[in-house]
Amino acid sequence: MTEPASFLFDDAHADVLVVVPCLNEQEHLPGLLDALLRDARGALVVVVDGGSTDASRAIVAERAGRHANLHLLDNPQRIQSVGVNLAARRFGAGRRWLVRVDAHCDYPSGYVDRLKTAAAAKGADAVSVPMVSRGSGCFQVAAAAAQNSVLGTGGSPHRHLGKGRWVDHGHHALFDLMRFLAAGGYDEAFSHNEDAELDRRLRDRGARIWLEPSAAITYYPRASLRPLLRQYRNYGRGRARNLARHPDRMKLRQILPLGVVPAILLAPFGLVLAALHPLALALVLPAMVWIGATLAAGAALGLRSRVPCAMGAGGAALVMHAGWGFGFVAEWLRLRARPDRLPAPPAPLVVDPDGQAKGSGLEAVTICVCTFRRDSLFETLTSFLGLSALEGRAVNVVVVDNDDRDDLRAGIARFAAGYGLPLAYVHAPARNISIARNAALDAVTTRWAAFIDDDEVADPAWLAMLLAGHEGHHAVIGQSRAVYPAELPGWAARCDFHSNRISGPPENAYTSNALIDVDFVRRTNLRFREGLGRTGGEDTLFFRQMAAAGGFIVYRPASVVYETVPAQRATMAWVRRRKYRSGQVHGLLCREFEPVRYRKLVATAGAKLVLSAAMALLTIPGTDASRRWTARAFLHAGALHFRVKPAILEEYA
Repeated sequence: MTEPASFLFDDAHADVLVVVPCLNEQEHLPGLLDALLRDARGALVVVVDGGSTDASRAIVAERAGRHANLHLLDNPQRIQSVGVNLAARRFGAGRRWLVRVDAHCDYPSGYVDRLKTAAAAKGADAVSVPMVSRGSGCFQVAAAAAQNSVLGTGGSPHRHLGKGRWVDHGHHALFDLMRFLAAGGYDEAFSHNEDAELDRRLRDRGARIWLEPSAAITYYPRASLRPLLRQYRNYGRGRARNLARHPDRMKLRQILPLGVVPAILLAPFGLVLAALHPLALALVLPAMVWIGATLAAGAALGLRSRVPCAMGAGGAALVMHAGWGFGFVAEWLRLRARPDRLPAPPAPLVVDPDGQAKGSGLEAVTICVCTFRRDSLFETLTSFLGLSALEGRAVNVVVVDNDDRDDLRAGIARFAAGYGLPLAYVHAPARNISIARNAALDAVTTRWAAFIDDDEVADPAWLAMLLAGHEGHHAVIGQSRAVYPAELPGWAARCDFHSNRISGPPENAYTSNALIDVDFVRRTNLRFREGLGRTGGEDTLFFRQMAAAGGFIVYRPASVVYETVPAQRATMAWVRRRKYRSGQVHGLLCREFEPVRYRKLVATAGAKLVLSAAMALLTIPGTDASRRWTARAFLHAGALHFRVKPAILEEYA
């Protein structure tokens, strides 16, 4: 996408919300986002992520730190229809147009401008675009050739380039946002074919849909057989649900793949029965005709295009036909047996009136550091002076001293005199970390509070990465990465028992790197439990309670803080004690939030303890494997201990 330089400085598209549903699209996202942001002209771009496990989230977070109009929004349900609706509700305030951009496609320069121009010229309520498939590997080239032809798509108007026209359905591009919301947005009961179902509801409300060829996009098909089969099976399922919702006459291109189902099912019987009577081979004939005709048509496509791999278009089309047909029939039969599987059409969507304010990304934030007699505190505070990409956001700092005496007060006052950020001191005595954390929350006057430990230093992008796409969430958690000095034993760095990362549900969180919505905390009366203030685990319990109260928590591994591991913690004695205590905390969380799991904890923790201990004994003593199995054994031993006798080791006595 390349536009005149003047486009970079205007806000012609400030009335546009661009939504990009995404799941594991690290290959396509960098180029797509860079192009969208170059052409944005004031548009707000929201990437709705369905739980990517590749680098997709980090790619968005890095760019969000440089572009205030780019946001990352979590979609816990993973379905695209849910994600687009969520973004429209959260960020739709004050916007006229909604543009849907799929991460798996390439878009022409000035894409948004082309769509808006077409909508204005035609008086359209929605604009769809043609989708031209392109491949690189041989299978993908064959699939693309099939999808670009009648052979694979039955002549669907939006699957080939042609003249602009009014259509019943096309690849979704632009909507009048108010019409989209009034129609109820996408039906979240549809994981596929949600676009055609929405188009039907829009047309029923009098909306007109224009197909705009100048904004045609490039689509990259699935690159292997199994994903393509699964994709078209889901398409068939979605079409069956659509027909059950909106009974209507099916088009010929939709009826023909249904004939594939009986043809495939009858063929094996014909082959078996042919041993009894040759006429039974007639049962095989429909499948043979379908396969032969499709392969021949695919070969003809390849010969005409002079692309050798395109001659396999027939094979790809066979997969598409079979997947669509079986998906349709299976879902149709399920719905006939259980009509209640298909809920009523969605009610109109309501925009969050505060969404635009939340999306501005300009709220002040307070950094909270709870401390107890650590000289490293001042290194932590100094690291905040190097924070970058905050776009002029106001940053305050609060130090909460958990010591019995306030000897630190004078030192903080001297440090603050030459410090570059507003710095406040709060004395919260008792040597109880929960009391200190609660005092920090009470002292914060901004909506957002970022927590970091007093033995950590912040990466320059730390806070920007926490704030990237934080709207719509009540806590954002980053990772705490351990730094191992050269003098420590080598196994410490290899096993890395000291870093904090989240591998499971995001509510299994911690405060060593966290951004918290203080307004939500106060509305729901959340507090750190003082009874855990000397044992640890109070932060994980806090976030579990937040999730139970309806809070949304997201993990952002691109936000990093660093903790240098001291020699006294680089011992297996420390690891064993920490893992044992973590197991006890796990037992506490099971008791409070998962009673069924808690009742089974003796059996599950006991079995895992036996297995881990056995593996620790079977591995060579002193190896990394032996240390890891030993750590696991102590974790499960702690959980078993809590189940038998609820108690937690004191960590901060």
